[in-house]
Amino acid sequence: MRHSQGRITGELLTDLGKPLNNSDQAKKEQLLKILSEFGVPKNALSQIKNAKRLDELFASIINFPRFLAKKILPKQKPQLKNKHSTSLQEEQNIYKFRNFLTACRREMYTTFSKKSTNPEVIKIESILKEKYGVQNASLGDDLGLAQRLLQAVKLAKSKGIKIPNEFIVTPFTLGAGECMRLSKNGEEISTVLLPPTSIRQRTVQIIDNIFNTMPPNIKQSYEKWQKFCGFKTYSSTNSPMHMEIHEMMHQTHPLLKAFAIKKIPNKFMPTARKLSQYSAINEKNNWEIYTELATKKVLEGLEPNEAELFKFLGGDI
Repeated sequence: MRHSQGRITGELLTDLGKPLNNSDQAKKEQLLKILSEFGVPKNALSQIKNAKRLDELFASIINFPRFLAKKILPKQKPQLKNKHSTSLQEEQNIYKFRNFLTACRREMYTTFSKKSTNPEVIKIESILKEKYGVQNASLGDDLGLAQRLLQAVKLAKSKGIKIPNEFIVTPFTLGAGECMRLSKNGEEISTVLLPPTSIRQRTVQIIDNIFNTMPPNIKQSYEKWQKFCGFKTYSSTNSPMHMEIHEMMHQTHPLLKAFAIKKIPNKFMPTARKLSQYSAINEKNNWEIYTELATKKVLEGLEPNEAELFKFLGGDI
């Protein structure tokens, strides 16, 4: 997965290898002004400020979360690493940083989102706002994604699932989806980020190519791991709406690190690994295991052992 993300980053930035035009420069200056007003330290903005080309600017935006963390997030004490609990102080530090980072990223992705001009996409954006209460739908003229998202929102609404406040189509997630949760004035704002269809398809192609060209010894190790885990597919369902529902279901679990790293009893581990390749990769991340289960529950229904694990993680059976 890390290798494929690196490949996607390289291809994306190669496509953008050109000097900033006046519009891009204006957006860059606008973004720097907003982030400075938020209180982002100058040394955390240096990469964005120094970008002279579009690929450099996009690279600085992709790297911003990691760069900001190095500048302002307190370092974790070595003795606390790899434990299944956290301190109140650590949770407070993470909460404060995550909230700050999310506010910054919302501005980044909104500033560089592509305004829709396709009448059919604009109509779907209007339906999401007027019928389903979405405050911001920025779907980047991606008709296929817009149609799929509308179906996912209809399904979520019919099952009583909270509809996110925002949907933003952005290339900066590198082929993956993401759900950001921001606490503001005592309320939570949830923003679902989705990759454009073109980058989503490119991601699948790159991953397939990696598997098809991996050395025999690596492929053998992967096949042993797959057999040990027992998963059949990358995601817990084959639904075309899986990513959209998955990101919406991230709203329903606690955002505490303590929940993410809580040790799952050994009796549940075969279930977690068999659920999907994604849950097997994230077998120590309860946020993702929970959400893969929650997504399957919505789209297909859970098997008894999966329902038992979901209940252990606090899921509503």
